[in-house]
Amino acid sequence: MDAQRHLQEVQEQNHQLSLFIAIMRVPPLLILDGICGLRIDMSVFGAQNWLLQTLIILSGVVGSIIVFFLPAKALRSLYQVALALAALVTSMWWNNVFIAKIDEKRSSSEWTSVFQLRSTNSTTFYGDIVFSLDFTLYLCVQTLYAFLFVMLGAKSYWLRNGNLLYHVVWFSIPVVFRIFVEGIYDLDGEASEDAKNQVGHIVYIVKITALFEPVVNLTISMVGKALWLLFRISRFIRVCTGIVKQLGLTIFLESEWTRLQVPKVLRIFFACRFLLHILDFPTEAFSGSGDDTSKHLAAASEEVAAHVCDTFIAVLGISAILSPVASFMADLSRKFIGGHEGETEHVGTMTSILFFILALQTGLPSLDRTKRVARLYRNISLLATAHLHFIHNILHPVLMQLSTSVVTPLQRHVRALAAALMLLILPALCIWYWWSVLTISTWLLAVTAFCVELIVKVMVSLIVYALFMYDTFSQSQWESLDDYVYYIKAIGSTFEFLSGIFLFINGFWILVFESGGIIRAAMMCIHAYFNIFQVGKDGWKKFYLRRQAVQKINSLPEATPEQLRRVQDVCAICYQELTTTARITPCQHFFHGACLRKWLYMQDSCPLCHQVIMQVEEDTSSPTQGQEEVVPEHQDHPNQFLVQDAR
Repeated sequence: MDAQRHLQEVQEQNHQLSLFIAIMRVPPLLILDGICGLRIDMSVFGAQNWLLQTLIILSGVVGSIIVFFLPAKALRSLYQVALALAALVTSMWWNNVFIAKIDEKRSSSEWTSVFQLRSTNSTTFYGDIVFSLDFTLYLCVQTLYAFLFVMLGAKSYWLRNGNLLYHVVWFSIPVVFRIFVEGIYDLDGEASEDAKNQVGHIVYIVKITALFEPVVNLTISMVGKALWLLFRISRFIRVCTGIVKQLGLTIFLESEWTRLQVPKVLRIFFACRFLLHILDFPTEAFSGSGDDTSKHLAAASEEVAAHVCDTFIAVLGISAILSPVASFMADLSRKFIGGHEGETEHVGTMTSILFFILALQTGLPSLDRTKRVARLYRNISLLATAHLHFIHNILHPVLMQLSTSVVTPLQRHVRALAAALMLLILPALCIWYWWSVLTISTWLLAVTAFCVELIVKVMVSLIVYALFMYDTFSQSQWESLDDYVYYIKAIGSTFEFLSGIFLFINGFWILVFESGGIIRAAMMCIHAYFNIFQVGKDGWKKFYLRRQAVQKINSLPEATPEQLRRVQDVCAICYQELTTTARITPCQHFFHGACLRKWLYMQDSCPLCHQVIMQVEEDTSSPTQGQEEVVPEHQDHPNQFLVQDAR
C-alpha cells in the first residue's frame, strides 16, 4: 500500500507546485557545481588545513545529494528552517546598520522627523530618532523579518497569541536600547571615550541577549523538524525498497525520475548558472567602440561558451536544454514534411544522451578554455549532423508513401522534396566550409563521412521515389522495377557499410594515438556491433532471401498466353489483370512473377492456399533456415556519432 500511495503522490506532484518543487532542488546542484568547479573558497570557512578542507567538501557533497533526493514535504520543511534562520541573521545585520547610522548622524537636522520636537540642531535628541522616517522604515523592515520568522515555523512555544508583535519587540531591542541610552548619556563629540566604550559594551550585551529567545525558538523548531525529517527519510527508504521488491527496479527508477523532475531541475539550474555568470561578467569588457566592441563581444562569447560546460553538472544542464530544442526542431520538421505523430518522440532524449556521452568521451569540462570552446563547437556540429539524419528517417517513409499514391495533393510532394533538397544542400555547404577553414584531422574526416553518408541516403530515397512515381503513373506494369529498387538500395547500404568501417578505423586511430578512454572503447564496440556487424548481417540476409526467391521463381513454369486467356483472372497480390506474363505455382495458382517474388521474400507459401511452393535444400551459409521473417530496413544507430570526436 505504501508503494502504491507513493506512486500516486508522484503523479499528483506533477500537477501541483511542480515548478516550485523543481526550483527548491536547484540550490543543492549549485553547491555541487561550485565544489566540482573549485569555485568555493575554503578560507571563508576558516579552513586552512587540507584535512579540514576535505571534510568540508565531503560534507557539502553528501549534504547536497541528500537534500536533492529529499521528498517534497521534507524539502519544504528544510527550506522553512533555512529561511527562518536567514531572517534572523538579516535582522541582526539590520540592527547593526541602524546603530551605525545613529553613531554617524550626530545632528538633529540629519534626521527627517515626522514631528519637530525641538528646534536646536546642536546634538541628537532621542525623540528625533524615534519619530523619524528612518526609524519608521527600520520598524517596517523588522516587522517583515519577524513576520517571515513566525510564518516559517519558528513561533514562540510559550505564547498562544501575539507571536508577531512579540518577535518584533525582540528583534528591535538592540536599537531601542541604543536610542534609550542616547537619551541618558550625552554622546556628542564632547563625550568621553570611556562613556562611549561603556555604551558600546552595553549595546553589544543587549544584542546577544536579544538573540536568546529567537534562537531558542528556532532551535526547538529545528529539533522537531529534524526528528520529523528523519522519520520521513526512513519512511521514504522503506517505501522505495517496497517499490523495488513489488514492482521492480525499472518502475522505481521511472518513478524517481518523475518525482525529482530531473530534466526540469537541470534546465532551471542551467538558467540560474548562466544568469549568475552574466551578472558577474565585468561591464568594462563591453567598453569601447567599433572594432574594440567586436573584439570584446567575441571574447565575452568565448568566455560564456567556456563557462557553460566547465563541470559535468553544467554539461548535464546543457543536455537538458538541448532536449526540448531538438524535439521542437524535429517536430517542426515532421509537421512540414507531413510525417506521423510519435516519430519524433525520442529525438530530444537521444540528442541529450549523445551530447552527454560526447562530453564524457572527450573530457570536455577538464579541457582548458580555448580547447573546450573548440570541442563544444565540434560536438554541436556532430549533433547537428545527427539531427539531419533523424530528419531523413522521417522523410524517407513519407517519400515512399507519396510515390505510391495518385490522389495526394501536390503541396505534400513539394514540401517533402524541399526537405530532401535541404538535406542535400546543408551537408554539402558544411563540408565546403569545414574543409576551407579547418585543417585536416580525424574529426574533420569523420564529420565529412557523416555528411556524405547523409547525401547518399537522401539521393537513394529520391531515386527510389522517382522510380515509384514513374511506375504509379505508368499505364503498364513495370516488372523489373523491383530489381532497380533493390540495386539502388544495395548501393546505398553498401556505402553505409563501408562508411561504418571507415568510421571504425578512424575511431580506432583516435583511441590509440589521440585520446583513449574506457568510454570511447565501449562506444567503438557498440558501433562495431550495430553499425558494422548488424548492417552487414542484414544486407547478407536480404541478398540470401532474394537469391532464394529468384531460384524459386525460375523453377516455376511460366504461363502461356492460352492459359492466361483461359483463366481470365487477376493477380491475388496486386489485383491487376494477368495479361502478359505469370508464374504457375505447384498448387495451380497464377501470379505475376514480380509480385510472387516480393511475396517469397517474406514467406515460402502460396498467398492463397498457404501450401509450400518449393522445398529448397538448406544452405549452411544462410542466415535463415526457411523461417518466415521480414527483414527490416536498417536505421541509423546513434552510436556511430559517438566514436568520432578526436581532439
